[in-house]
Amino acid sequence: MLRPEKMELVRVTGVRRDLEKVIEALHKAGCVQLEKVSDEVLEHTQPDKPLDKFPTISEQLMRLRGLEAALKPRHIENMYEKLPLEQMLEQAREIGIDDELAALLAEKEKLNELRREQEGIKEVVSELEAFGLDFSLFEVESVAFISGRIEASEFEQFISALSERTTKFDYLVGPPTKTKRGKQVVFLLAVDKKLASETLELLEGFSCSILDLPRVRGKPGEVIAQTERKLVEIASELSRIEARIDELSDEYYEKVAVLREMFEIEAEQAKAPLKFAREEHIFVLTGWIPVRNRQSIEQTLNAITEGRTLIETENTDELPPTLLNNPRALKSMEFLVGFFSWPKSTEWDPTIFMAITFPIFFGMMLGDIGYALLILGLSYLLIKKLSRYAAAFVELGEALIFAAIATIVFGLIYGEFFGLEIPFYEPLLPRLHAVPELLVLIIFVGIAHITLGYVLGIIHTYKHREYDHMLSKMGWLLILYGGVLLVYNFFMDVPLNPMASASSMLGVGMLLGGLLINLKTEGPMAVMEISSLASFVLSYTRILGVGLVSLILALVLDERLAIAIEHGSITLILVMLLIFLIGHTVNFVLGVFEPFLQSIRLHYVEFFSRFYEGNGVLFAPFRFIGKYVKYGHNE
Repeated sequence: MLRPEKMELVRVTGVRRDLEKVIEALHKAGCVQLEKVSDEVLEHTQPDKPLDKFPTISEQLMRLRGLEAALKPRHIENMYEKLPLEQMLEQAREIGIDDELAALLAEKEKLNELRREQEGIKEVVSELEAFGLDFSLFEVESVAFISGRIEASEFEQFISALSERTTKFDYLVGPPTKTKRGKQVVFLLAVDKKLASETLELLEGFSCSILDLPRVRGKPGEVIAQTERKLVEIASELSRIEARIDELSDEYYEKVAVLREMFEIEAEQAKAPLKFAREEHIFVLTGWIPVRNRQSIEQTLNAITEGRTLIETENTDELPPTLLNNPRALKSMEFLVGFFSWPKSTEWDPTIFMAITFPIFFGMMLGDIGYALLILGLSYLLIKKLSRYAAAFVELGEALIFAAIATIVFGLIYGEFFGLEIPFYEPLLPRLHAVPELLVLIIFVGIAHITLGYVLGIIHTYKHREYDHMLSKMGWLLILYGGVLLVYNFFMDVPLNPMASASSMLGVGMLLGGLLINLKTEGPMAVMEISSLASFVLSYTRILGVGLVSLILALVLDERLAIAIEHGSITLILVMLLIFLIGHTVNFVLGVFEPFLQSIRLHYVEFFSRFYEGNGVLFAPFRFIGKYVKYGHNE
């Protein structure tokens, strides 16, 4: 829990006739991250290739994926056991809807294209309806007809410019209509066909959008009526196609989706040898495995191959992948750690520390029972209603539950409910009346938090024999506590002269001792970093600041509403009630986001920087995680 799982790199050597059984066993176990074999192994072997059955599997998998995408999703309640490959192939061949579904989709696409065409015709004809012209006039070969929308003022400029070039044109213009760009008009221009290109080039100099005149016959009303009839026919045909696709989906979607997952399992196994090495009669694979799983995997492989498998530990300088080992209740806090950076497999896993201190900081900032109850409601919404869209909503919701519980605890300590004091209740530390006490408490909480970070860093560096870094962190601890002791003496009117006070002598000694250690380990820059250490400690005062801002805003809203109810008119009361609701909503949103972000910041900057490096790579085992098929570790 405090550190990621211990991992080791193993090499598995076996007989080729056992290859498929070994791959299947590893896939079911789901605890080995397969790696490409090393160059050292490949010096005496050659790269392996996918299993012979891979082309057949891949073909069916692509086919089933296409069918699943074409069908309409249906809810699948049951989980299925994976079938043997031969049964899978047989069932896949029984799904004989490929041609019919392809024909339906092609017809649907054709009808949609025709619908878009008819809608375009209707739109253009509607634009030109006011002119009352028969569209058969547009078939005159010697005349080019151009239509479009243009700014009313620019149309006059265009006609003037065209008149300078030719008199062989005529036009109709509709009434101006208001748009976002101003007043626009629709025009229809008849011009000598020889001048069509020149006219279009002239129009490019104006803010004009050209309408594509349809090749239809009849008056606008007739064309529109004909177009609408065609659209009704198209809609009817599309409904027929959709109904048939619905029927096929009801009958086949579940079978297709389940088989697709089964073939994905087979495909993952069939292409796994791409990372292996081979000789004529043997195979070699390597992978990372948790130390606790080594024995069980070894027993499994020996059992299915009758002892024909050799598993060896492979020496390597590579950093193992990271597998966190936390209880289910702390998984949401893993999300917060990973949002910054995953730990390396050789360092502390800070999840447990964040699970304790993150809710405390959040609760100290918000500290209101009313808002905490709203956060619990938000958590329910994230977990129960929004989890279908992303798994991260579940983790965020669970993290907010921890935060809400801490907020209730501090709400009781502060005695606050939506900014109001709880009647007939004596709080331990009412925030507005205990600011100095809370400030001191928060500074000591910050010192303790930073100290924990340094202690973790000291243990880590000692374990990895990084003695200079270890001494440096010890030096900063001495500087921190020496400074704290001297500041305490200052406020308690204890003489700071080391010769006049034993505690001041101890503080100065710790300060100088830590500085000497850091001058030795870090150089002269250590002197400059002392002010940074002080700023890190003072940074924790944001816990009080954020909380007071939220409290004062809630109090102002409550007081304004109370005054309106006591002395105001009905109108004033309603206005203040609206302001009250909006204000508390805004305060709640800020009350969630601001403590969340500030608490995260205190961990990422002030805490993690003492011991944590991050940049770890998560363990990615060879396993299958499906929605419809039970297989291996998720059976």
